[in-house]
Amino acid sequence: MKTFLTQDHWSNLGAYLKETQILGSIQSTLYWDQNTGMPKKGASWRSEQLTYLAKILHERNSSEEFLNLIKAAQNELFFSENSESKETINSKKKNIDLLIKEFNRQKDLDPNLVELIAKAKSKGYESWQEAKKKSDFKIFLPYFENIIKLRIEESKQISDNLKSWETLAQPFEPDLTLSWLNNIFQPLKENIPLLIKDLTNVDKQKWDLSPQSQQKLCTKLLDEFGRDQDMVVVSKSPHPFSITLGPNDYRITTRIVEGEPFSSFLATAHEWGHSIYEQGLPSQTHQWFSWPLGQATSMSIHESQSLFWENRIVKSKSFSKRFYKHFVSEGCSLSNDIEFWKSINHLKVGLNRVEADELTYGLHILIRTELEIDLIEGNLKAKDIPSEWNKRYEQLLGIKPSNDAEGCLQDVHWSEGAFGYFPSYLLGHIISAQISYQMEKEIGSLENLIENGEYKKIILWLKNNIHNYGRSLNSMDLVRKVTGQDLTSDYFLTHLRSKINDFC
Repeated sequence: MKTFLTQDHWSNLGAYLKETQILGSIQSTLYWDQNTGMPKKGASWRSEQLTYLAKILHERNSSEEFLNLIKAAQNELFFSENSESKETINSKKKNIDLLIKEFNRQKDLDPNLVELIAKAKSKGYESWQEAKKKSDFKIFLPYFENIIKLRIEESKQISDNLKSWETLAQPFEPDLTLSWLNNIFQPLKENIPLLIKDLTNVDKQKWDLSPQSQQKLCTKLLDEFGRDQDMVVVSKSPHPFSITLGPNDYRITTRIVEGEPFSSFLATAHEWGHSIYEQGLPSQTHQWFSWPLGQATSMSIHESQSLFWENRIVKSKSFSKRFYKHFVSEGCSLSNDIEFWKSINHLKVGLNRVEADELTYGLHILIRTELEIDLIEGNLKAKDIPSEWNKRYEQLLGIKPSNDAEGCLQDVHWSEGAFGYFPSYLLGHIISAQISYQMEKEIGSLENLIENGEYKKIILWLKNNIHNYGRSLNSMDLVRKVTGQDLTSDYFLTHLRSKINDFC
């Protein structure tokens, strides 16, 4: 694609960014198809397609032409400071700063390495699917070792100042450091195991729903929340995710797990949280379409939104009271809405992260985070992941996987080289708790809002206080602006203790 140049340097830069975003959305569309409908034998060609697009995108994001466009727009901005509002000037300056930061991250990367990583991700995902299906980590191991090697090399090419894991984590959580993360997570590592000891391990009542009934309930849930069916589409994939393919094109996936009638339902609520955040970003009003300010600020903020809808909304007593009848109509055997609430909030130590309750979820994340840091920074070998995974589960949760599928192969993230992503989930829980506290101070009890079906009021508050900011604030500055204090685990621990008290 060739950018049409005018004397308006800001417009020239915007046109270039739009072309880049179009290419990125094509890449995302291929990824969506790979996970939802692509035939297995199409994997090899899909790898070629994704590798080619990764190459082109890297060339655009690190080219001399791009740098010149940024500099020209920056100079033009300097001379227009008296003709535009202060707010507009500040927004443009922030966009320029973010573009320069990303350019500097891309410029030193070897294009051949970019291609190798793209191929490794595609082949890694394919091998992970087979390994998980056969519960055999050895199938995945050579591809996993290759991904680790390539991503460590990538980190070294990007930065000499940060640890490799920090460099890989920063696209998910800008400005994150290991020391800061340890300070945030340490209270959880100390307190959650103590809280688990207070649990009475009562087995859940055994019941299930047909895949068709589960699918109908997921549709009903999204209708309850106000989904626009002309904008948001739902499909199935091996691992639930949400993705935005363009303005007014949002995709959600879920999966049916036999014997887990809430699994698909909760996954749909979780992915709706991601999607409604994307729908509320400045880019979706076309104010900053294609520009950095129009994008999500971090994955921890993203996860705070998805976990809010999954845990604060769907797992509330008021929601159970509203929605119980719909489950009954599809064959739910629970006797009343209180039993329904207890079932959807069932607190019990388990092996699966995605199916974990709010109390034990954090330990699943702590284990994964520490393992991948040891892989990247320490002496942990990829071949030792199954045994080390099982050992740490036994130490922290008191249980041990019986096979690789329910252990170290349960998550897709490492197959795609997404090192540094996992902490976002636990940070999201912490942020969600702190934000929820502030929301209730301003617009009233969530239980009351949900009981009255006032989802629009909840979404409006989130849009005005979280979504609208895009990348104009980083995650910690956003938390500070919304709640008036730095991020702390106190609110999350208070929430967990309250939930335990409800059950004891």
